[in-house]
Amino acid sequence: MSTTSRKASVAEPQLYTFEHNDIKWIAVDRYSRLFENRVLRQIEQLPSLEKCMLIKRNVYRVTYKYKPYHPASAGVYIKRYRVRNWKDKFLTKFRQSQAHREWKMMLAMRQKGFPVPEPVALGERWHRRTAENYLVTIELTRAVPIREAVDADPEKLLIALADLANKLRRECIYYKDFQLGNILFKKRGLEHCLYLVDLHSARLFTGLTRGQVIFMLAKLLDSFPPMFSKKEQEKFLRLYAQGDATFNTGLERKIKTVLTMATKIRETHLKSRTKRCLVKSSGFSVGHHEGWKLFYKKEFTREAVLSAFEAYRKSAGKNGDLLKRTKKSSLTIVDTPGGKVCVKHYRNLNVLDRIKGGLGASRARRAWITGNGLVVRNVPTSDPLALIEGMDEAFVLSKPLIDLPRMDHYILEHFKEQTTGPSLKRKQGFIRSFARAVRSLHDKRVYHGDLKACNILIQELPQGEWEFYFIDYDKVVFNQEVSSRRRIKNLAQLHTSIPWCITWADRMRFYKAYAKNSDKIRSKTDFLSEVMKESGKRIPVFMEPIE
Repeated sequence: MSTTSRKASVAEPQLYTFEHNDIKWIAVDRYSRLFENRVLRQIEQLPSLEKCMLIKRNVYRVTYKYKPYHPASAGVYIKRYRVRNWKDKFLTKFRQSQAHREWKMMLAMRQKGFPVPEPVALGERWHRRTAENYLVTIELTRAVPIREAVDADPEKLLIALADLANKLRRECIYYKDFQLGNILFKKRGLEHCLYLVDLHSARLFTGLTRGQVIFMLAKLLDSFPPMFSKKEQEKFLRLYAQGDATFNTGLERKIKTVLTMATKIRETHLKSRTKRCLVKSSGFSVGHHEGWKLFYKKEFTREAVLSAFEAYRKSAGKNGDLLKRTKKSSLTIVDTPGGKVCVKHYRNLNVLDRIKGGLGASRARRAWITGNGLVVRNVPTSDPLALIEGMDEAFVLSKPLIDLPRMDHYILEHFKEQTTGPSLKRKQGFIRSFARAVRSLHDKRVYHGDLKACNILIQELPQGEWEFYFIDYDKVVFNQEVSSRRRIKNLAQLHTSIPWCITWADRMRFYKAYAKNSDKIRSKTDFLSEVMKESGKRIPVFMEPIE
């Protein structure tokens, strides 16, 4: 049994209040006025205070870690909440701030014996123009994020997580963000102790509905990969059912329900993260410049965007490294003060293209969204950096992968000769690695409409492994199961674009590795027959060896 289920409740703390620089503070009395003078009266100097470190930042709040005392002693975590817009400011007139709600929730959960950080102080400033709130908690020394718990026993972790989920249900606490990212781990001897953090989305009810319980379990399971396998996810649910008699009734059906909801939560989350590239958020910025709309990653500054744009306009595709040109688009590498940048130039050639651009459905915008969607789904690609959008044309800036060879060129360079011994094993390893990469792409519900060898780049990794980068993502589709028809089309595209020094035996080896343990391919013989039939409709690309 984990300590999460046996932790004793604590007495309600004594509080005192004071005001400093228009910030009204509520603080725990047992932390002396020395703490008040050391931390709370200096809090506006963040992050310039010595021994202060930025931990996390998003559009809602910033989190700092501060050690005002001896390095060996516990420090504090300070969350600074900001009101983002007029809507948030309006709502704060009718309800408590996020900081206040989390403060009250932490106090209530500690009284119920939950393993949560100890809250120290709440500070709120209300001004005509701004609203700023602070929440200060004591650091949990030697506690690490659960995903970094290298010395944890997976079996004991699953038991501790099941205990924690049951405790939330029994105490009627609905925690909408119940996931591994909000759980810390500390090992005490053989015991596995878990602590809940980031409780701004937790709410206390008189009772939880079955739907709320299912949602919390599904939310937790959604965060399990890659730390826990699908088999361990089901094991967790069976462990949880031992403490929930209602869930244990019709267990198999409920397990299926939770797993289905976890998949839906993952899809919704991926859609949301994919579309963040179009709004101002923790990772992206939005702006305008001389009639152009700008969307760009914060790590790639506005100055860098304009510098790359100016470099491209000066070169006009002539002096730069032109990689590809068609009637509707061109691809160029330009030099900037910050390094090389890949620029794809999209042209609107007719009224329909202009209408789509005005409605936010241009080819460039779709490519910008799709490229970021691949990054979100952990698919190796040329990372998009910025979108510059106008009425008649648009530009997508991305990281150039100029040092990586195309797959067809790589194959001709390394495998054009007949191979034996170690060379043959290396070739077979390459084939299997590529098959796993394509299978992973489809399992992630990603369909690349132009999956040819020329649109795949190769990076050699240590220990005889390879990374495959899927580029030219204008025809990529997400958020739906990749059908058998589309799988067949992709394999036919690869079959007819891979150089013929990859033998028939190599291609069968690829197919077997791709189809292994797949419940999407019921008849492997029929499926392969369909791939060959589709390949027959295409013109094979016969490539000669590179001299």
